[in-house]
Amino acid sequence: MRNIILLFILSIQFTLAQEIESFELFYDSGSLKTKGQLIDGERAGEWKKYYETGELKIEFSYNNGKENIASKNYYKNGKIKFETIDLEGKRLVKRYLENGKLLYERITKVGYYKEYREDGTLKIKSYYENQELSGVWVRFYSNGAKEWEVEYNNGYKEGAYRQYYKNGQLKRQGSVFRNEKVGLEKRYLEDGKLEWTGKYIADKFSGKWKHYNAKGEKDKIIKYTKGKVSKGNSNLKETSIPNGQFETVPIYPGCEIMITNRELRKCFSNKVKQFISSKFNLKVAINDKSISGEQKIKVWFKIGKTGEYLDVSAKSPHKVLEEEAERLISLLPKVIPGEQRGEKVIVPFYLPIKFKVLN
Repeated sequence: MRNIILLFILSIQFTLAQEIESFELFYDSGSLKTKGQLIDGERAGEWKKYYETGELKIEFSYNNGKENIASKNYYKNGKIKFETIDLEGKRLVKRYLENGKLLYERITKVGYYKEYREDGTLKIKSYYENQELSGVWVRFYSNGAKEWEVEYNNGYKEGAYRQYYKNGQLKRQGSVFRNEKVGLEKRYLEDGKLEWTGKYIADKFSGKWKHYNAKGEKDKIIKYTKGKVSKGNSNLKETSIPNGQFETVPIYPGCEIMITNRELRKCFSNKVKQFISSKFNLKVAINDKSISGEQKIKVWFKIGKTGEYLDVSAKSPHKVLEEEAERLISLLPKVIPGEQRGEKVIVPFYLPIKFKVLN
């Protein structure tokens, strides 16, 4: 009786022998797609990728089979699209518009994020720790004045929020906890005079909201219960605090209640592992007598802008295992796509599968 143990690991690395050889990959049209070199079977030194029409697309490099941090990605017109710079082990990423203007720059995982308008003025400034927003997120008007300040803690809106007029005068201020507005909020006119005060409970208007006239006198009271007017009449709108996240990872069905990217990634990973474990056809490995001992399948795929799975490929010493892995990915449910700066983006994934067939 042959048994199988299915495991998942985060990464697989191998150490191979040594021998230098050139590497070239071509499009179906015959034009050069990728060029580089291999040392003992591993990528090494400078590598380049090209558009099918011949223009340089990406410049990058490897050391002992591991891709280095520094790289450049080009538009067809020759201007830089992305640039990754090695800052003593930290990854500084700069993204440019096709006209050459800097769009944003960020240090990944732990570091700052800055976004710019096309005229070069600063639009957003924030800080990340472990890929989660932390500290004060700031958005600016085109004149350089602050528009919003929102405090974050470990990916959550948590602390104070403040909105300003273009003249620098405070427009409103309040508190937020775990992405929900709580406690007292004050709203001001452009000349600095108090206009409204009231409180929130669980992100909803609650209790008495008081309006003040130009003389600073209280002249109107609206009472709210769970966000709805229970006494008085008003078209007052609840404050909508902007979302400062630079990017949001794809969301697997059942993970929608998660808030931070860390929570979403963990939920996505767990859901996929559960799916693969329950759907993996064990007979494929058990019935094939050539498959025994520890086996590894490397699986690559992308999640598209509408949540579909793209470019699925698998690598294994056994063709039947590659086919099974690709079959499983094709069965995964559609997800909510990832976003960057509010726009849907394609997100690449790597899923290593490791298992043992015991005789």
